[in-house]
Amino acid sequence: MNKKLVEDIRRNWADKSNDELIQIWKENDHEKWSESALEAAKQILTERGIAIPSQHPSKQAKTQAAPWSKMKKLKVIAVITIIAGLILWGELSRVETERQKEIVNSVRPLIHECKNVGDISISILGKCLVWDMTKNSRSDAHAKLSRELRASSSDNQITVFMVMPERNVLVGHYSISGEPGYRQYVDVLVAYWPEKRAVGMHSVVSKEPASSRPVQDVPEYGDSSEKIARWINSLPRMK
Repeated sequence: MNKKLVEDIRRNWADKSNDELIQIWKENDHEKWSESALEAAKQILTERGIAIPSQHPSKQAKTQAAPWSKMKKLKVIAVITIIAGLILWGELSRVETERQKEIVNSVRPLIHECKNVGDISISILGKCLVWDMTKNSRSDAHAKLSRELRASSSDNQITVFMVMPERNVLVGHYSISGEPGYRQYVDVLVAYWPEKRAVGMHSVVSKEPASSRPVQDVPEYGDSSEKIARWINSLPRMK
C-alpha cells in the first residue's frame, strides 16, 4: 500500500463527514475506491474516535467467488451423477442375476438326466452361462470365458453349465501351519435353454493347491474355475 497516497487522500478527505467516511468504508467497493482510499477513511475515523464498523463483502471478492461457487455446484452434480450411476448399475446387475437364476432354475430338474447321459461330446448352442450350484450365483469361471461366449438373460439361446459341489482330495499338509491342501474334482452338468434339454456332463480336475504360501491357518484348495473356462472355450459351437 502506498503510504504517501494514503496521506494525500486523508488531506483531501479531511472535510468529509463521519457518515460519508463510514459509508465508503462499509461499502468496501473496490471497483470505486482503491485500498489506499479505504485505508485513509479508516484512519480518519479512528483519529476521530469513531468505532470502525464491519465491511460488506467487496464486489471484487464476489466476482472472484462466483466461479468457485459454480465449480462446487459442478462437483456436487458430478458426484450425484456418479452415485446415481452406481445405484442404477447395481440395480441392473441385481435384476440380471435374478433373471439368470430363473433360467438356471428352469433347467435344474434336468440334473439327474444330465448325469445319466454321462460324459459325452458336448457342443455349445448360443451363448454360455456358467452357474455355481453351491453358491447359487455365477461361477468365477463365467468371467473367464471368451467375451463373445458370455450369456446375458436377454439371449435367445443359452447353454447352461451347472457347476456342482466340489469333491476334495487331500494332497498334503503345509509344513509350518499344518493346514491341508486339496485338489478338487468338479462335475459340470450341461443343458440347453429354452429347450430345457439335458446334454450331458463333464468332470474337471482343479489345479494343484499351491506348493508353498505365506503361513495361514486355513486350508488351501486348487482352483477349478480356470480349467472349467478353458474347457468351455475349447468346445465346438453349433450354428
